[in-house]
Amino acid sequence: MNEPLDWNGVRDFLAAVEVGSLTQAAVGLRISQPTLSRRIAALEEQLGAQLLVRGPRHFKVTEAGKRLQAIAQQMQLSSRKIESDAWDGGNLLGGTVRISATEAVTNAWLIDQLPGFAATYPEICIEMVTDNRLTDLLNRNSDVAIRLIRPTQKELIAKKVGMMKVGYFASVSYVEQFGAPRTIADLAEHRTIAIEGARRFASEVEAVTRNGNTALRLRNVLGVMRAIKASLGIGPVYCFHAEQQNDLVRVLEDVPMIEMEVWLTAHPELQENPSIRAVYDYLAQCFANQKPLFS
Repeated sequence: MNEPLDWNGVRDFLAAVEVGSLTQAAVGLRISQPTLSRRIAALEEQLGAQLLVRGPRHFKVTEAGKRLQAIAQQMQLSSRKIESDAWDGGNLLGGTVRISATEAVTNAWLIDQLPGFAATYPEICIEMVTDNRLTDLLNRNSDVAIRLIRPTQKELIAKKVGMMKVGYFASVSYVEQFGAPRTIADLAEHRTIAIEGARRFASEVEAVTRNGNTALRLRNVLGVMRAIKASLGIGPVYCFHAEQQNDLVRVLEDVPMIEMEVWLTAHPELQENPSIRAVYDYLAQCFANQKPLFS
């Protein structure tokens, strides 16, 4: 390798490996998937090593790719440390802080909290990472995350900030036409809206909704609520979100609600980066101020 290494190519490679998809990585990088593929191919040619084994729909990281991934992640952490030290040196707040949360939490609650933050910290730009999967904070896919499961990585900073409950709801018009079931057995005479996914939440919902006549299957909670409002059937809704609506009725009151712990989690750099600390502390205070919603 006689020419200087293309560090942008390394960044593109790392983005693809971290999300596990060339298509999704391309979206995040704001380039086309063919462009990303060409850049990674050029990097492989420059290094003289195959980094990815490409299949029809997925790819596998080679041993050479795994070595480069480890090095690239260290480079990324070092870059963040330089940025952090630069801000600390001037005792300033600024830069971009990435917050990760599910689509439902982001749109139903988190966005409404940000105007106050923007007014208090105008120098900090918030970048939302909206994903229903767990992001890897240690690999810096985000700086702060709101998770509905207790983090297992000991290096992360985490605080339990509440509980989220999920109940079953129908529209007012649906109840007026078909009634409000109280038990799972009552569902035999009702339409239900199911949610798909690999998480425990999806399987618990499926155990209930399959007892009715499934009218629709979706992959996100916000879509389920829109379907409920359209009177397509009965489905799961976060209780804190349902309380903000005036056209939903809780049904299946004899069925226990699903409860999930809410954890505010951050990368260890929070200890050194005042901007990340500001975001983390602000969100923790938001949860504390709205404790009745999350208890």
